[in-house]
Amino acid sequence: MDTLDPTRNFIIFLRGDDLDDALHVDTYAQDETAVRNSWRELGERVGAGEITGIFALWKPSAIDEVFIRDTFADIEVRHQFDRPRAGNWEAAFAHAREVLEAQQAEAELPRRGEELPVLRSASLPDSATIKELMPWVPVVGDHIYATLAQVGPTPHGTIGMHHLLRNQLAGPDEFPRRMADAVHAVRTGLRFERSDSEHGPFTRISRQDGINAAAAIMLPDFPAWIEKMTGGWTDLAVCIPSPDFALIEQTGSFRARRMEQEIRESGPVAELLPSLLRITADGIELIAEGRLR
Repeated sequence: MDTLDPTRNFIIFLRGDDLDDALHVDTYAQDETAVRNSWRELGERVGAGEITGIFALWKPSAIDEVFIRDTFADIEVRHQFDRPRAGNWEAAFAHAREVLEAQQAEAELPRRGEELPVLRSASLPDSATIKELMPWVPVVGDHIYATLAQVGPTPHGTIGMHHLLRNQLAGPDEFPRRMADAVHAVRTGLRFERSDSEHGPFTRISRQDGINAAAAIMLPDFPAWIEKMTGGWTDLAVCIPSPDFALIEQTGSFRARRMEQEIRESGPVAELLPSLLRITADGIELIAEGRLR
């Protein structure tokens, strides 16, 4: 059974609350008597009184709705997609396929993704709500904080996230442990890249999968790592145009001043405003962030 094929109509006859007892039928989406024909096959094995509900991928037709009322008791009938008006099935199939593929990608994400910190700007309008719903830790004073999410690529080339909510935690010790593990996971595939330009070396950090590399600023040894990789930089200007990468310069350099100007003129990117940070062994300071709009 290809559950991603919207040209099929998957009909489930429920028998009580145990899904293992349900009866499944695979038929054509455009069949206006799909429920009636399916029941003809199943009715020889079970009685209509055993059916407690019906779910169909496509809404039963008017003909089938009459059949359901006449055959079964007062049961709940649910569906995922409406039948198209004026018989425009091609457009309906295209829409349904897009929805089904997105649902499958979301369902698979926790198995294929990894739990990573998600940097967030406290100045964004929804921050108070986010902090109520999700556990979080401060990263840069009152300005930037981090939540947790299962993060991974979808088949469509986008990045999907399943965010951790407070009501999903088993106890007070779970979130600190998972956050520590997630920060450590940022190291996986972390890359330090340098190239030359007219204004000197160009330094960038990213991850091999292209996801959430800027969260590397949360690594306890981040300043020492950059000092080692740059050959002595200890006072860092860290520009985060996007959560997926960061640019690093020495504080006070021409490029650092240029990055500050560009950051102040930029707008929000997802959960994080573009930010310029000053990072030393003593801590992290926000120098500038982008506009809300």
